[in-house]
Amino acid sequence: MIPCEILKKIRQIELRTNRIVSVKCFAVLTVLSFAFAFVGCQSTQPKDPCKAIITALNNEDWNALQKLARTNGIAYGSIETWKIYPVRVGKLMQTWENPVFAEGEKPCTVYSFLLDNKDGSVSAHWLQVVVRKQPNGEIELVDFWKFGW
Repeated sequence: MIPCEILKKIRQIELRTNRIVSVKCFAVLTVLSFAFAFVGCQSTQPKDPCKAIITALNNEDWNALQKLARTNGIAYGSIETWKIYPVRVGKLMQTWENPVFAEGEKPCTVYSFLLDNKDGSVSAHWLQVVVRKQPNGEIELVDFWKFGW
C-alpha cells in the first residue's frame, strides 16, 4: 500500500509540471517495489465508449454503467466497488494495442485512465477500457474495470 503522503506528493508534482506520474507497483511474495516514471500527457483521444463510461462513472450513474457492461465481463465487480467507493476519472495515461484480448478474439485497444477518490485523494487504481473496431468502422466496447493493487 502506498502511503497517503507519497500519493499527495505525486499529485502535487503532476499538477506543477503538467506531467503525469505513472506509478506501477509490483508485488513479489510479500515484498513490494515501486517504480516511478514520468510520462507525457497522451494526445490520443478516447473513443465514444470511453466517454460514455467516464460520464456515467463521474456522475455515479450505476444503471448506465451496468447497461454498458458485458454479461460475461468483469465490469460488474468494479461497478459494485465503485458504488461503495466512488471515484472520478482523471487523465488518459496509456493507450495500447492488444493483439488478442481473450483467446479467439480479435485485436483491441486498451485505454488506461487515472482515478481519484470522490474525496479528492489519489486512488491506487486506474480505469481500463477495452474497445475493438469492427469492420464497419463502429467501435465495440469489450469490457472495462478498475485496475491496480
